[in-house]
Amino acid sequence: MNFPDPIESSLRQTGNALILGTRLVSPENIDEVFDLFSEDALLEFPFFKSIGIPARLAGRETIRKQIAPFVKNETENFRFHDIKIWASAEPDRAFGEYSVTAKIKSTGRVYNQTYVARCETKNGKIVHLVEYGNPINGAIAIFPGGLQDLTIKK
Repeated sequence: MNFPDPIESSLRQTGNALILGTRLVSPENIDEVFDLFSEDALLEFPFFKSIGIPARLAGRETIRKQIAPFVKNETENFRFHDIKIWASAEPDRAFGEYSVTAKIKSTGRVYNQTYVARCETKNGKIVHLVEYGNPINGAIAIFPGGLQDLTIKK
């Protein structure tokens, strides 16, 4: 594709932010990931609310406080793999698909998840990241009783 330089540059920045972020996520490097987010970034997990995990985290420090302890302390070998990134017609937006396989320390179970994501950047920083995954996979791996720990909320 032939894009004018500013658009091509923006496409690269957005795709690179998503690629770098997914490659950095690990217990050893998790703190570096949050430097990719703007101060007022928004991270969303739309489907995870159904199992009691916040669907929306607003602000880099809020995101850090929720995600870093889980990756650092609750998992072994949390790393994304099979990372695929696609550019969008919108220069500040990219899409991705990536998987994780990690052992959950408290249950001894393996968390297998594939995420589909939409990433938006501004000035080279992630301002909005939405990750779609299967909350059932999370419940099975993370909750002590697996799916039996889920309650139906009316």
